[in-house]
Amino acid sequence: MWNDGGAIYVFIGLGDGVHAFNAITKNRQTSLQAAWTTSLTMPNEGSSPTVEGGMIFIATNAGLVALDGPTGKQLWAGTALGSIHWQSPAIAGPAIYCSDESGNLTAYALPPT
Repeated sequence: MWNDGGAIYVFIGLGDGVHAFNAITKNRQTSLQAAWTTSLTMPNEGSSPTVEGGMIFIATNAGLVALDGPTGKQLWAGTALGSIHWQSPAIAGPAIYCSDESGNLTAYALPPT
């Protein structure tokens, strides 16, 4: 989930790509409305999304993908990861980390805010 200064987004990574929904509350009832869907340009199903500063990070068997939160536009893709199964990216300080099935841990620098 991500709060974009009032708009609340929920992101779900599935086999056909990443889906974004806006959480809308009216009369004390909350529902999800589709915001955008994007397929990943990198092959294979992605991990659970990790969000930082309006960017969504998804690990795939081909690498790490960064998407723009409000639009779903791909911002960046790196191919340094090996195969993944349950691994999802994690953010700590100025970096994003992801392990792979080979036991490697890859760190990527986050852009300055």
